[in-house]
Amino acid sequence: MNKRKALGAALITLSAPGLIAALAWAPAASGDPITESDTQPAATTTSTVVTEEECTWYMLGAPADFVMLPGVDGAGPDLIEYTGEALELSATLASNLNVYSSGNVNVGSATTNSECTFYGNVVRPVVTMSVTDTIFDATYGGTDDNTLDFTADAADDTFAITLTADAQCSTDGWNVASPGFYDDGSTPVLSVTAMDLPLVSVTSPVATDAGDRCKTTAMAASVTIPAAGAGVKPASPGATYTWTGPTVTTTLSTSGS
Repeated sequence: MNKRKALGAALITLSAPGLIAALAWAPAASGDPITESDTQPAATTTSTVVTEEECTWYMLGAPADFVMLPGVDGAGPDLIEYTGEALELSATLASNLNVYSSGNVNVGSATTNSECTFYGNVVRPVVTMSVTDTIFDATYGGTDDNTLDFTADAADDTFAITLTADAQCSTDGWNVASPGFYDDGSTPVLSVTAMDLPLVSVTSPVATDAGDRCKTTAMAASVTIPAAGAGVKPASPGATYTWTGPTVTTTLSTSGS
């Protein structure tokens, strides 16, 4: 009786490893087992990463029309009339230049910018103001009066645009100049770099609201109608005259040098 129990116990003990082995070789639920001659299915590796926006230069506030008026007589409201003597015309512009870097998607605004990077291809901003000529044509009531036409020259009546830059422009290394256009018959100045940032001063990468920016706090324009020569007078004395000058083009470009 004891032998049978012992034998039964031995059989149970021996059968346990066999059961474990059978479980180990059972096919996996996902498919048949792979032998050494089979080809392992290709395993795809993926990773999702958001790319940073590319830094781009933007310009706001390019001047539109220059509506210049003659000076005011003392503190009174009456405009000075043209009497044949030199008369300065001037205008204070309503807009202000604002040049800054921001992302190519989130373009920013007059006071904000988004994170961005130049991806190792840093470029700097260059703002140019230019005219095709410096001729001011005189008309009254739609009629030309060529006797009062003039061309702005370097000596007396340069067509000047005055830019007053924010103090931060200088602190951050920007160059800001006030263009003066003239044609004296020898070396005309018809294009001037009004604002630029040296390449070594360009920030990259740019943090949110911490990019390079330069803006003006005021812009003005002026030119002087020269004195009429001896015997020269308006074709229609007493009429209201308009002097129409050149078109000013403000351009933002970039340079890698």
